[in-house]
Amino acid sequence: MKKFILIQLYNTIYITALTALVPILFTFELPSQIFIVNFSPLIALTVAIIGAIVGVIGLYKVYQDLKKTLFSLGILTMVPGIMALVLVLIGKPFIIIIFKIVRNSDPFIEKIIFTSIERAALGIGALAFSYIVIGSALVILSKKNLKDFF
Repeated sequence: MKKFILIQLYNTIYITALTALVPILFTFELPSQIFIVNFSPLIALTVAIIGAIVGVIGLYKVYQDLKKTLFSLGILTMVPGIMALVLVLIGKPFIIIIFKIVRNSDPFIEKIIFTSIERAALGIGALAFSYIVIGSALVILSKKNLKDFF
């Protein structure tokens, strides 16, 4: 039972960290005046990277098997990639609706958001594609004889 709980904990930390990178990437394109609270995308990026590292190390310590760890990380890596791909495909209207719910924005702020979305879309799309490719590679690698690689 303890092992199951630890696996779920590290899975959650890892997938949350990777998923957080998508909106963090978007926030680098936004001017700092748009945020309601004091927010630093660089600090958020650092926290997300640390979370991903903690998830990887934690999963390996719990599984104590590189193949199981790689398989789990591969599947978990593809999830935010697919979600980011959907976000890129849905695009501007979805994000504008979210911003209107969170904060009643004026047309000037909406224009800034639209411009930022257009700038960030390519980066988010590349991140989504990277997640899917890396996740697939990890799953494939988990099925190979790892002694051939090391």
